[in-house]
Amino acid sequence: MFIRGEIPVWKHMGRAVLFVAPLFLFLLPNELMREENSICLFRNLTGNTCYGCGLTHALAALLHLKLQEAWEYNHLVMVVAPGLAYIWMRNMHQLTNSWFRKSSD
Repeated sequence: MFIRGEIPVWKHMGRAVLFVAPLFLFLLPNELMREENSICLFRNLTGNTCYGCGLTHALAALLHLKLQEAWEYNHLVMVVAPGLAYIWMRNMHQLTNSWFRKSSD
C-alpha cells in the first residue's frame, strides 16, 4: 500500500515510531528504569550480561542529562548515542521534507 504512489505506508509508520521513541524514553520515570528486571535473553538464560545490557537505561539517563548515570549503566552509550542521534535526525529530515513536498504539490 502506497501513499500517492511514492512511499510505502510502512515506511511512514516506522518513521513515526522513530519520532516518538526519544519522547517515550524521556517521559519514563527514573524509578521504572532502575528496576533489576531484564528483558535481555542472553542475561536471562546465562546470568551474565551482554555488551548491550543497560543500554536502554543508559540512553534514558542520557536523555535526562545524567551523564554519570548513563556511563555507569553502559559505557557504549557514548558511542551508540551519537549514531542513534544521527539516524534520528536524518529520518526526521526525510520525513519533514516528504511532508512539505506533498503539501506543495
